[in-house]
Amino acid sequence: MEVKTIIETAKAYKADGNEFFKACNYKKTLFKYHLSLNELKVVRVPGQKATEADTMAAMVGSGGPIANNTEDLDDINQLKRTIHLNMANCYCKEEKYRKAIEAASRSIDIEPTAKAFYRRAMAWIGREDYDEAMSDLKEAAALDPTDRAVKAEMDVVEKKKKAEAVRQRKQLAGMFG
Repeated sequence: MEVKTIIETAKAYKADGNEFFKACNYKKTLFKYHLSLNELKVVRVPGQKATEADTMAAMVGSGGPIANNTEDLDDINQLKRTIHLNMANCYCKEEKYRKAIEAASRSIDIEPTAKAFYRRAMAWIGREDYDEAMSDLKEAAALDPTDRAVKAEMDVVEKKKKAEAVRQRKQLAGMFG
């Protein structure tokens, strides 16, 4: 199968996933996103570790096509980045914050974007880890200083951190007071 055909199939699965997302059917959304990523795993990328592509190629009985032009490589990376980012959003909606953090981190590994750091921060907030959330929000703000949502969320996290500190002080005072 040609690299471009694989990319188009992966894009079609992603588009299906996006439609399920609009309908708030996150399980089917994630299923389609996983199918999309699985399509892309068959493509061998020069310089890529011989793990994903070779394992998938062995399973399907071929060496898998090689993406050796810049356009295909850019398409594959952009598609993987957005799929992982969308998966992070789905996992947050399902309150599966650990998985959301992992998905956002995969997106960041491909290309660090303000949106990816913001999504990961939202997952950290869901886990009530406000220090990690603030760290990611600062990264997002550095990448996009004009994003009002990031700044607003930083204010919310700061308030939550202060409230947590007050709660801990009261708890300690109750133990020793």
